[in-house]
Amino acid sequence: EIYTLSLHDALPIWFSTNQWDSRVSANTPKDLTSKFTTVLDRNEKLATIAKNADRYPDARLPELAINEPAAIDFVAAYPTAEHRPTDYGQTSEKGEFPQLFNWDIRWGYVDYAQSVIGVTGSGPTSLAMAYMGLSGKVDKTPATFAADAESKGYTSSEDIATTGDLFTYEAKQLGLECKEYSSPSSDTLRSILSSRGSVAIVKLKANFDGQYEHWALVVRQNSDGSVTLHDPTSFEASSHTWDLGTIAANTDELYSLSS
Repeated sequence: EIYTLSLHDALPIWFSTNQWDSRVSANTPKDLTSKFTTVLDRNEKLATIAKNADRYPDARLPELAINEPAAIDFVAAYPTAEHRPTDYGQTSEKGEFPQLFNWDIRWGYVDYAQSVIGVTGSGPTSLAMAYMGLSGKVDKTPATFAADAESKGYTSSEDIATTGDLFTYEAKQLGLECKEYSSPSSDTLRSILSSRGSVAIVKLKANFDGQYEHWALVVRQNSDGSVTLHDPTSFEASSHTWDLGTIAANTDELYSLSS
């Protein structure tokens, strides 16, 4: 009996195609392949964003994709996205402050302060985190507070986009206490965080943990003296604790919010 050998049979096994992603080596396990797929997809999207960078109405959008890997999908989808919010869709426990980012698709595409919340929404997003943690409610999102800021004139043409008046106004509406501190300092920040049920909204200086000045939320002081920062503009800055003095030294405006 005569057997024929096809060309396919003659090829070494390493010439085969990865069954999960042809861009990855054939013999790579499925779990490692999936990790490569995520990175490769993002790189493809980043390349597309780069080719069309001049078509984005705000240069901060393609910049966001460069600076924040987690925001690449958000920026890539911007050209065809609907600029309207959706419900939060999660729960929140009183005393637990969720980490929210400006570029969340549930609100990031909403028009705000001559751009979209994705790049100008640090004020409304910081306020939403404070509200959810202090009240345990999720009925108001960054999009809710952004709409109020627009209607009440609490937006700015400057990089910061949102004036601190929004925090004072919303506190009155929500039954929260808000206090502005004219001279931010380590002692003041420490005092705020030592009060039960109090958090601090800080205006961080440009080039501290990002190119532009922006609002962020300091939610607690930890047992080692460090503080936990929820920065809606930076995944990296929110991924570790900070020296309290470092945050205070880089804060231009300071507000406390308490229940």
